[in-house]
Amino acid sequence: MKNLHPRYLGFRDWMANLTQKLAMINESHFSFIHILLPHSPYVLDSACNIRGTRYLDNITESHNLERTDGLLGSEYLEKRRQIYSDYYSQAECTVRETFKFVDNLGNSPQFSNATIVVMGDHGSRISRGHRWKETNKIFKNYTKQDLIDNYSTMFAIRGPGITSKYDTRLTSIQRLVAEYLGNRENLGPDDKSIVILSAPDKIDVMPMPDFGNDAN
Repeated sequence: MKNLHPRYLGFRDWMANLTQKLAMINESHFSFIHILLPHSPYVLDSACNIRGTRYLDNITESHNLERTDGLLGSEYLEKRRQIYSDYYSQAECTVRETFKFVDNLGNSPQFSNATIVVMGDHGSRISRGHRWKETNKIFKNYTKQDLIDNYSTMFAIRGPGITSKYDTRLTSIQRLVAEYLGNRENLGPDDKSIVILSAPDKIDVMPMPDFGNDAN
C-alpha cells in the first residue's frame, strides 16, 4: 500500500485509543482534535475497510479536484458523481466512528456534563470552480453549486441542556457557536451565512445558497 497515510489504516483503532486516553482525565480539560478524514484520497468504504486496488493506485494524485479539470457537460457531471460516491462512503465511515467516539465519551461519568463539538472546517471541495494552484482565478467560474461543495459543512454539539434534534437552517458556524455556547440574549437577527473568497488582488463576499434546485 504505497504512500498510504496511516490515518486510513488505523482510523478505528486510533479513535478507540483516543477514547481511552481522554477517559483517564479527571479534571476540567479542553481538547482540540483535528481528524483528517474524510479528506481525499477516498480509499475507505462505509465500513472503514480499505477498498480495492483501483483506489490504492490513485493515492499519489494531487487533490481530487484536479481530476475534473477540462471536463465539461455530461463528462464533468459523471466524474463528479463518481467522486462524490467515493467521498460519501468515506464520509459515512468517518461520521459513524466519530459519533461512536462522542457517545462513548459522553457516557463516561467524568464527561457527563462535558460539551463536545464536532464540526468540519470546509466542504467536500469536489468542485469545478476551486483551484489550488491558480488562487487568483478561483472566482472565474464559481457557481452556486461550487459554493455549496466548497463551504457547506457539518456542525454537531452534545452537552448539558442541549436537546437532540436536527437543525436544518441555513446559517453560519459562527452563529451556531454563539447560540449554543454564548449569550443568546445579545444575538442580533440571523443574517445567514456568507462566503468570503480572497485572493491577492480580489475579495468577494457572497451569500451562501440554499440546498435547493437553484444551486446548479
